[in-house]
Amino acid sequence: MAHYTTADQIDLAAVADRYRLTGVSVTPLPGGAANSSFRLASDQGEYVLTSLDNHDEGSATTLARHTRALHRLGVPTSEVVPTTDGSLVAPISDRLLMSP
Repeated sequence: MAHYTTADQIDLAAVADRYRLTGVSVTPLPGGAANSSFRLASDQGEYVLTSLDNHDEGSATTLARHTRALHRLGVPTSEVVPTTDGSLVAPISDRLLMSP
């Protein structure tokens, strides 16, 4: 069973660093059956930040790769935003984060 992430459990400084953003804040988004999603506002724009609560690093990476491939094929899904080093999943503290 997943342990869901709350906004106060996200290391915003680390997120800002990994995605090279400034002025970041998060607001929880309703819904989600397996993960926790947040509206990530920054000086550069708005994104969705997802804590992959129900995944280990391997399954999180697989999910991110599949989502990216579907988007590139034109399937209506979110685009995965890579971190500054090109990673699709950002391990931050004890969370696996993805910005789809």
